[in-house]
Amino acid sequence: MTKYKNITEELLVTFFYVGKIKYAPGTFGSMGGLLILFLPEYLIWQAAVILLVLLFGISINPIKRYEILKGNDHSSIVIDEVIGMMIPFANPFIIISPFWVISAFILFRIFDILKPYPINKLNEKKGAIFVLLDDVLAGVFTMVILQLLQLGYRISPFFLTFFEII
Repeated sequence: MTKYKNITEELLVTFFYVGKIKYAPGTFGSMGGLLILFLPEYLIWQAAVILLVLLFGISINPIKRYEILKGNDHSSIVIDEVIGMMIPFANPFIIISPFWVISAFILFRIFDILKPYPINKLNEKKGAIFVLLDDVLAGVFTMVILQLLQLGYRISPFFLTFFEII
């Protein structure tokens, strides 16, 4: 197999080679989106918005070039998972706690793996933009479901009491 020559682009597309992990590269790549949570809580949603715009914009052409050598939506391309996983945290109303972060991660992985309609329609299309958009939509679905669950929790703390771990 031909080796990818642009190391900087490969680092971006594979998220510092996380995408080259043999088993479950998408799951490990999704964990990369959680790194934003190491920022102070009051900066998370603003940083997420800025990073989402930047990463989305600078990823399109490197993904196009990477796909020429590796094939359409190759499993080592995980920058899309990183971007998708950050989307719920671009919402200033999302509660940041271990329970909700784990819930967001699980929901995102479910949407990313099962690809319900219309995510599956985006996934069927070829091209770098669609590699990114199916995960963006999975992130949006995650954010909406998470926000609804948190709304229920805010209305009545008993809503999720038996699930709460902290």
